Amino acid sequence: MNQKLSILKLNEKLYFPVVFLTIAVACRIHLFPVVFPDYTQFYEPWLTYLRVFGPESILQEFSPYNSPYLLLMWLVSRLTPSNMLVIKGLAVIFDLLLAGGVLKTVEIFKPDGNTKYCAATIALILPTVVVNSAAWGQNDDIIGALAIWSIYFCLKDRNNLSWIIFGISFAVKMQAIFLAPFLLAVAINRRKGFIKGPLLSIVSCLVLLSPTLLIGDTPGRIIGFLVRGTGPMLGVKNMVWWMSNLWQWFPNNFDQFRLVGVGIGFAFAVSLVVYGFKAKKFSRETILMLAAFCLIVLPFVLPQMHGRYYYQGEIVLLAMAFVVPGTAWFIYLMQVVTISTFYIASAGADTRHWSFAILSLGVVLTLIGLVLTHIQSLKQDSSERENLFPY
Repeated sequence: MNQKLSILKLNEKLYFPVVFLTIAVACRIHLFPVVFPDYTQFYEPWLTYLRVFGPESILQEFSPYNSPYLLLMWLVSRLTPSNMLVIKGLAVIFDLLLAGGVLKTVEIFKPDGNTKYCAATIALILPTVVVNSAAWGQNDDIIGALAIWSIYFCLKDRNNLSWIIFGISFAVKMQAIFLAPFLLAVAINRRKGFIKGPLLSIVSCLVLLSPTLLIGDTPGRIIGFLVRGTGPMLGVKNMVWWMSNLWQWFPNNFDQFRLVGVGIGFAFAVSLVVYGFKAKKFSRETILMLAAFCLIVLPFVLPQMHGRYYYQGEIVLLAMAFVVPGTAWFIYLMQVVTISTFYIASAGADTRHWSFAILSLGVVLTLIGLVLTHIQSLKQDSSERENLFPY
């Protein structure tokens, strides 16, 4: 009888994760044959070029992506003739890595029960994740997965590993830089690793970029390619690309506003680091909130941002929803913003559209909510210390 009860309890714990996982698998099977413009215009031609001319063709800079992702595509292409399977198969692999990072992050706060399994499987059916990888075959889940793992090791106080993973992520895609101010703020708050950590990230980044040296690449070309990646996307001077952020409210004057956006982003990064220096030791909840805040603010204020660039922040918001009470509405709101942006963009809207400006207010509300939640947690921590030491 006791054995039957324990089996029933186990089934009860696994019910929701199994349902979510089933939905995740069904979504990927259903969306696998879906072809979007990004696939036909970019990913498939790039992969075909790699198949024909080999990895040496990376030196011709036919794609704006860094060499690690292109090499990974080429390696996987040796296993199957299907370009679709290569691109969406890679997306599925990193979706699983992402879900694992969410699971481990939530487990730090809630080691018992099935909460961590629910969080991981919901990550696989989060609309942003499903659309980005299962439908589009985009690779934002790579830096999303690496970001949540970097934050996980930060929460575990394994700072060196956190910085190494960040360096790997940056080597894959430069948008990983959004995490850097957060990592530096935490390192300075802990008074350790704020020199060694960034150096480790530079080393790990260079190591991942170095394989092309074996096929005739040069350090100068690699560095030059990264520098050119900070210029106008596809050579077009747009302040924003189908993104619900600050610059939807201003004229599209790239030459006038670009440095303003960069300046705002830099000022925020410096402010976050200064806050890390002056604040009391961050709690784990604070670390998670600051990570989400940093990953949402920077795509909101920087120029040349794309609608997909809230991805890393949304993954952290999802994990936070399971561990910080009263924060679930943040991820709901950001999903409405992002998916609405995706839908309007796919319907043929210009890179700048009045609806994107309205949707950006949802991002502002999310950021305000994060700030208020952090202030509330600080008051609660102060009250608990007063109760513990009343005299």
